[in-house]
Amino acid sequence: HTVRPTPDQRAKIQAYLDRAVTDLKAIRADTIARSTNVIWRLVDQVERELTPEQKAAFAPMKPNQNDLSTLDVLHVDAPAR
Repeated sequence: HTVRPTPDQRAKIQAYLDRAVTDLKAIRADTIARSTNVIWRLVDQVERELTPEQKAAFAPMKPNQNDLSTLDVLHVDAPAR
């Protein structure tokens, strides 16, 4: 089955889709930012418990700050603000 919207309906539906995509991108960006904060808090908490030798072993396991601070890692453009 095909819906076959009229030109007026098509324009309105496209506007709804565009708005939804913008909203979803903003939600995703917020989720990434909040998740990044949790990850860095965890890293800080773990490091405070480790000896200097353990910290040296933990260092290569830590996430790269650049990977977590941008949306490039998930191939998403930041929403316009």
